[in-house]
Amino acid sequence: MAEHLDEPPTLARARAFFEARGVSSFAARTGATRGWRTRAKLAVRSVPGASGARGKADPLALGLFARGTHDLVEIPGCVVHHPRINQAARYVADVANAAGVRAYDEKTGDGHLRYAQLTAVASAERGAAHLDEDATVQVALVWNGRPPVVGASMPAALRRFIDALVGGDVDSAILHGVWVNFNDSSTNEIVSADSKNWRHAHGPAYQWSRHGDARVCYAPGSFLQANTEAYNALLSAVRRHVPAGSAVSELYAGAGAIGLSLAASETSGDSFSLRCVEIVEAARETFDLSARETFGTGPEADARLANVAFRVAAAADAAAEAVRGADAVVVDPPRKGLDARTLAALAGHDPACSFVNENDEPRSGKPLEASADPRHGKQGAAGSGRKKRNKRNRRAKKKRSGVVDASSSLPKTPPPPDRLRTLIYVSCGFASFERDCDALVRSGQWALRHAEGFNFFPGSDALETLAVFERVGGGDDETENENE
Repeated sequence: MAEHLDEPPTLARARAFFEARGVSSFAARTGATRGWRTRAKLAVRSVPGASGARGKADPLALGLFARGTHDLVEIPGCVVHHPRINQAARYVADVANAAGVRAYDEKTGDGHLRYAQLTAVASAERGAAHLDEDATVQVALVWNGRPPVVGASMPAALRRFIDALVGGDVDSAILHGVWVNFNDSSTNEIVSADSKNWRHAHGPAYQWSRHGDARVCYAPGSFLQANTEAYNALLSAVRRHVPAGSAVSELYAGAGAIGLSLAASETSGDSFSLRCVEIVEAARETFDLSARETFGTGPEADARLANVAFRVAAAADAAAEAVRGADAVVVDPPRKGLDARTLAALAGHDPACSFVNENDEPRSGKPLEASADPRHGKQGAAGSGRKKRNKRNRRAKKKRSGVVDASSSLPKTPPPPDRLRTLIYVSCGFASFERDCDALVRSGQWALRHAEGFNFFPGSDALETLAVFERVGGGDDETENENE
C-alpha cells in the first residue's frame, strides 16, 4: 500500500466521472506522506495487566481503536502524525499515569480521561503556512463528567493533572495551551459539541494558521483540516477561479478560511465583499478575530472589514439570501453533501418536474429532496465501512444541520439571479458530490468547467474535490427573484 499513497481507489472513479462530463485529465495532488497530520483525536484507555503491581490501577495509554472494535492500539511512532504530536501523546500519558489519572471505562462509565485532542501549532504565534520541528501542541483533554458551574473550580483530580502537565519536565515546553472538554455522554461521541462544555485552562486560548495572506484563528472546537499543506494547496486553487472584485457568499464556512483567504488576496480588488454562513455559534468570535488580524487596523482596514460579514445559521436557512447580490458562491458541505434547500437555491426547483432523478431524466411528481438529499444511498468506499450512529445522535445532528426530510416537499424555488456566475464546490464525500454535480448540471443553470483533486489523507480512500461551475443562463433578474 505504501507505494500507492498517491492513488486512492476513489481517484479512478473520479477520473471516469469527470471524463464522462467533459472534464479531461482529472488529477489529484498528493503532498507529504509522512508527518502531515497536524490534529489527532486519540482515545485514552487502560492497558490491562501492564501495571505489574497487585491492587494498582492499570496505566492508561493513548492510541486508536482497532478496526471494528474498541480495543486500544498504541501508536507511539505514528509516521503520519507531525512528530510533535507523537511527543505530546507520550508526555500526556506519562504525566497522567504519574498523577493517578484513570482512563475512561466504557462498560462502567467510570474513569477520568476519555480522549485527548492534540493539535500542532506553528512556532510563529500568528501562524506560519507550514509547521516546522519547533511547533508546539495545543492539548484538549476530554474529561469524563459535567462542566463545573460558572465560577466554580475544576475537579481536584483534573486540576492536579493540568498543574502537572504545565509544570512538568522539559517536555512541557512543547505545550501551546491546554483546554478541557467535559463529556459525560454514554455514546461514542468523542468531543462534546456543546460550546458550554469547553474550558480554557492554560496558555494561549487559540491557535493561528496562515492561509495565503489570511491569518485564521482556530479554537479547539473549530473544524480544522488536519493536512495543513494540502489544504493550503486547495485554497490557492480556489483563489485562481474566483474573479477579482467579486461579491462572495460562502456556505458551510466553518472558521471562514476559504472566504478570508479570498478576501486577503492581492487580486481581490476594492469591490470585493464576503458573506460567510456557519451554523456553529462559537465560530463568530474566531472569525471576527481572524478578520481583524488579517486586515489590521486603520481606515483602509476598516473599509475592508465593512465588506466582510458573518452569519450564524444553517446553510439551508441562509441559502436563498446568500445567492442574492453574489457574483460567486462557495460551498464546502460535510460528507453528506448539499442539503436540499441549498441545492434548490442554487439551481431552482419546480415540484411539478424535478430535475433531480435517479434515471437521469426529468420526471414529475418526485420531490427534489427525495433524491437530492445526499443521505440517500451509500457514500462510497471512504464511508461505507463506518458503523451507523445511534438513532438519537443522528436525529440531533440532523436537526442541527438543517437538512430537510426526504418526505417533506419544497415550494417552487426560482433560479438564482443572473448576477451569480460562479459556483465553487469543495467536496469531501465523492458519492454525494456526484449526485449534487449532476443535479446542478441537469437544472440548466450550471456547466461544469473545471475539477481537480487533493489527497488530504494519503493511504486512505478519501478524496477532496474542487469543482468549478459556470452559469449558463436561465435565471431571472434580481428584482424578479426578490419579488417571488
